[in-house]
Amino acid sequence: MLVQSRFKSRRTAAILVAGGLLMFAPPANAEHVKHGALEIQNVWARATTAKARNGAAYLTIRNTGANADTLVGAQAAPAAMTGLHESRMDGGIMRMRPVKGGIQVPAGGEQMLKPGGYHVMLMGLKHPLKAVDSFPLH
Repeated sequence: MLVQSRFKSRRTAAILVAGGLLMFAPPANAEHVKHGALEIQNVWARATTAKARNGAAYLTIRNTGANADTLVGAQAAPAAMTGLHESRMDGGIMRMRPVKGGIQVPAGGEQMLKPGGYHVMLMGLKHPLKAVDSFPLH
């Protein structure tokens, strides 16, 4: 199976990064994938309950290059829609909002999509995500 992430680069219109297998049990790791200056690793998602309509996927993006990149979107087969979201504490309440403009990956740095922060939101799940499942994330 294949995990792919769409990046927008200051150097080029878009870069398509091929990744590893998306697993569900944290911290189940996808294979480490490198494409140019970008590395995708630690890809996973939580299993969901039978009635859950939404889920989330997480990963780490490392940029070893001299130019910043931006994650601009994703697609996942078990979800009707996907989006880039951020969770953060606001006045003692955890709030989740869509990310506008994508998620920046700084030059020479990394961006972790993790619980309580940035994540790929999986909306309108067609079936529950099970701990033993895997699926492509594009």
